[in-house]
Amino acid sequence: TATAPSAITVAPGFKVELLYTVPKTDQGSWVALALDPQGRLLTSDQYGGLFRLTLPPLGSAAGTKIEKLAVKLGEVAPAPGAAPAAGGAGKKGKGDQAPPDIGAHGLLYAFDSLYVMVSEVANKRGVWRLRDTNNDDQFDEVKFLRETKGGGEHGPHALVLSPDGKSIYFAAGNHT
Repeated sequence: TATAPSAITVAPGFKVELLYTVPKTDQGSWVALALDPQGRLLTSDQYGGLFRLTLPPLGSAAGTKIEKLAVKLGEVAPAPGAAPAAGGAGKKGKGDQAPPDIGAHGLLYAFDSLYVMVSEVANKRGVWRLRDTNNDDQFDEVKFLRETKGGGEHGPHALVLSPDGKSIYFAAGNHT
């Protein structure tokens, strides 16, 4: 269950609203957020896929729309010449289920693309770029950009723009 907004202390002039409680059995554990140009939140399940939230007007939770994005890295080969990621088979996800779809721990929307830091899928760990090339509001181009070694909860994480806004930095934990 989510923490009640009244139980959260915020600075004067700020307000907390509960928009959605993630059902862990269906949508997993959300660990990263990014904002797209339309003001929607993009989020990732640590051991699963990507979701998009269309937010309701301020002061209302009614109308929060949740959409699982149809993106699969397993169908995309890493860039030519990229070495396989180090490490074993990776985590299985929940219980004995198959490896995660995406397993992202970091998201950044920049340069008309969603950059995704994959941390939980062995042989796919690293930075990926997702783009909507046909303007149908779905990511139809998935490209592997850069491998990272290591993974998991102490592996590669956040993606942020550099101070000049021309590059992307990423944070790496002690398992990277």
